[in-house]
Amino acid sequence: MTTRYAAIMTLAHRRAFTLVEVLVVVAIIAVTAAVVLPRLTDDAVLRLRGAASILISDVEYAQVLSISHPDNPVVVRFDAAKSRYWLAYASAPDAPLNRPGTNQPYDVTFGQGRAASVGDIGVSVQNMPGETVAFDASGGLVDFSASPRITLTVDNRTLTLVIAPMTGSISEEN
Repeated sequence: MTTRYAAIMTLAHRRAFTLVEVLVVVAIIAVTAAVVLPRLTDDAVLRLRGAASILISDVEYAQVLSISHPDNPVVVRFDAAKSRYWLAYASAPDAPLNRPGTNQPYDVTFGQGRAASVGDIGVSVQNMPGETVAFDASGGLVDFSASPRITLTVDNRTLTLVIAPMTGSISEEN
C-alpha cells in the first residue's frame, strides 16, 4: 500500500509548465515564423500585380487629363530599357509633368520612389510608336492601327497589359 500511495503522491506533486513559460515559447515560435515564412514564399506574382496596378492607374490618369484638357493632351512615354515611364504633355513629351500637390515630376521607375515596393520589374512595349501612348479628346488612342501592349517581367514571370485603341481602356491580357 505504501508503494501505491507513494506513486500517487509523486504524480500529485509533479509540476507542469507555468503560463509564463508557455507564453515565452509561443512568442519565440511566432517571431521565428514571422521572419522565416515570408522568405519561403514566391512574391513575383504580387510584385507584378503591384506594378500593373501602378501603371494602370497612371495610364488612366493620363487618359482623364487628355479628356479634361483636349487642347493639351497628356501622353505616357516609356523608356523600357530603364524600366521607366512618365506622363508628359503632348507638346513636350520628353519633359515629365509635375504631380499635383507635390510638384515632383510624374516619373516612375520600377524599384524606386513610389514603385520601390515592387522591386526591379522589366518592361517591354509592343505596337507603340515612339514608345508613347497618346489619347484623343474622347479617351481613345490617337493611333487606332494597333493595340499597344506593355509586358512586365520579374523572375521569369510575365504580365501583359493591352490598351484598346477605340476606348483607351487598359486590361490584363489572358
